Amino acid sequence: SMFLHSHFLLATTMDHRLIAVPNDDLANSATLKWEDAGNRRVERGSKLVTAVAHGSRTVLQMPRGNLETIQPRSLTIHLLKDLLNTLKFKEAFLLARRQRLNLNLLVDHDSKLFMDNIKEFVSQVNSESEHLNIFLADLKDENVCSTMYSAQYKNQPNKDWPDKVVSVCEAVRTVLEVTEDNNNN
Repeated sequence: SMFLHSHFLLATTMDHRLIAVPNDDLANSATLKWEDAGNRRVERGSKLVTAVAHGSRTVLQMPRGNLETIQPRSLTIHLLKDLLNTLKFKEAFLLARRQRLNLNLLVDHDSKLFMDNIKEFVSQVNSESEHLNIFLADLKDENVCSTMYSAQYKNQPNKDWPDKVVSVCEAVRTVLEVTEDNNNN
């Protein structure tokens, strides 16, 4: 079965996989490699029913007739990219946590955009103090866009940032100190 999502072509295969091919890649069918498409295993005989446009939820009908909702990784990361590009950091953080995505993706997606808007990030994510602690504890100097999520970031130049953890922590600390000073005055 196949379904055309707002950003992906979704299809189930004979070897019981759900594949997600970006619509942009469909125009270049000569260079399209199906093995590079985002994919995940699904139950034998599953059929695509629908996918929420501009979202990540996909509904499958199982052979027994029941409906199951899943959130394929490719669709979730596309949604996360949109949230980060529109500076909706809290929604992006909550989505990444709920879907168990590496939180480094919030920084590595566009490190310049992130650092330019660090004050906005802290104000949105620090509304619950443990969220900021969880984010900072998860930081690593590794660029996850070129390692863990390279399939979703293949057309984007990924720069290494050797002191990412130190730079982000210092920027967050500076924002928190300025906020505290403003609250004390």
